[in-house]
Amino acid sequence: IGYGAGRLLNAASRYFKEVVGVDIHESKERTEKLLLENGCENFNLLQKEETHTIPDKSIKFAFSFIVFQHFTTWSEVESYLQLLDRVIADDGCGILYFGMNNRSPGLPYVESGEFFPEARGYSLVVQPQYAVDEINKRFDVFEANIGPKYPWTTDGQQSSQFYVKFKRK
Repeated sequence: IGYGAGRLLNAASRYFKEVVGVDIHESKERTEKLLLENGCENFNLLQKEETHTIPDKSIKFAFSFIVFQHFTTWSEVESYLQLLDRVIADDGCGILYFGMNNRSPGLPYVESGEFFPEARGYSLVVQPQYAVDEINKRFDVFEANIGPKYPWTTDGQQSSQFYVKFKRK
């Protein structure tokens, strides 16, 4: 979810028979060209409105990194959770990353609302437990955590992202 310029799809294509990317941006042809230039041929790029073409229970692994934090509402997350519920295979799993709500502890999530999201670099921040509970309605969550801001450093600075790992119930 959120294939962007295709870097993660390109890497995934080396390990999976086929990779499917879903995004909302209008640079599909540019990403396709970059993937082909990098020797990636086992991919399918879709706009969000084309996701109905993904067969039910056909996806073994779903991944989204630093995408959901740019959504403006939780309902956008819900739409992707519904999609995943339909397409994740019986033996499938996934990892979703979220922007962490650590400034409004009484709120399950904070939407961008009237605030111009680019001014702070994200639009939607979520309480980790809320995301776990929502994903757990459809899937078995087996891990949720935050990590270091930069994996290559040891300064202990925590990321503003957290991830949720899940599998089909």
